[in-house]
Amino acid sequence: MSSLRRLNSCTSTKSFKNGLFSKRFFTSSSFQNGLSQTLGPLPVALIIATNVGVCGFYLYSQSSSVSVKRLYDEWFILSSARVRKRPIVLLTSMFTHLDPIHLLVNMYSLHSFGGTAYSMLGGPRFLGLYLASGIAGGMSQVYYNRLMPTNNFPASASVRRNDAAVGASAAISGGVMYYATRVPQGEVSIFIFPVPNPAFIALFMVGSVYFALYSPERSHWAHAGHVGGASVGIGYALYRRILRR
Repeated sequence: MSSLRRLNSCTSTKSFKNGLFSKRFFTSSSFQNGLSQTLGPLPVALIIATNVGVCGFYLYSQSSSVSVKRLYDEWFILSSARVRKRPIVLLTSMFTHLDPIHLLVNMYSLHSFGGTAYSMLGGPRFLGLYLASGIAGGMSQVYYNRLMPTNNFPASASVRRNDAAVGASAAISGGVMYYATRVPQGEVSIFIFPVPNPAFIALFMVGSVYFALYSPERSHWAHAGHVGGASVGIGYALYRRILRR
């Protein structure tokens, strides 16, 4: 999830396919295997395709009529004012990217971790975690923008009540943190450096909170949204560990 300061975030594959999609669209096992190897499991591939499609719609809207631009701004960009009018933007904004590089980075992260989270959770739970993390991240960012200007943290002066935000990173953070919490003996590579999962969780959460509260510069990173999405992943992992599921 990125912040826009001025607007100019357990069933088998077979049962998931048969339950949600018509069989006639997926009759070729070679097609399924190729898709899985390229984009990951089907739910991950569909999420990536949706993000690409919404980004394509944004690029189209910029060269289209004023009414199309207004439609995109009102229905796909997250802000406090838009949430009050159309709560659905908590959902649509997590599929929204206004920059192909932002899209590429987020989809690479989703591709890297989505398959692992999917294999641990299965289709329905994976999708539920992804959507819940994205919505929680959006809500966290909205409330952060509302509350920060009234506080005295160093970052307060750079936050505006109606700042806008978009992106999938809050939703992706939920999946990454679910994996990192459930597999404490594993590791996450930051660039080329392997970091043990417990250390990665601490660095991510402490770093996000610190920059959200103490960075005096106007940032394009929606740190509060990342914390909200990651918290859902951590909480759900702990819940399933307690229940031993």
